[in-house]
Amino acid sequence: MGNILFDLNTGSPFTIYGGGGLGVAYVEFDGHGADPGTVMNDDDTVFAWQAIAGMGYEISSNIVLDVQYRYFNASDVSLTSTTGPSSSTDYESHAVLGGIRFKF
Repeated sequence: MGNILFDLNTGSPFTIYGGGGLGVAYVEFDGHGADPGTVMNDDDTVFAWQAIAGMGYEISSNIVLDVQYRYFNASDVSLTSTTGPSSSTDYESHAVLGGIRFKF
């Protein structure tokens, strides 16, 4: 994924940021399809995008505590079952992340 993020300077130790990214996703599925008798073991590489929003708190001039939300979407994932029928779906995820950033 290639991401672009924009910081909003609040004039305080808090920083708010947001942005997004574009790229590709490798999606692999190994399990049963909608019908319990259907076994799927396939993968696909598709276009993907994500939206990002977060907030950081500067605890020193070089260290920032960070909380971030990411929405990720990989569209039109095509998978074929071991018996032949294929299926197309979208993969989506929501993630809340926490971290520490070190500035140099």
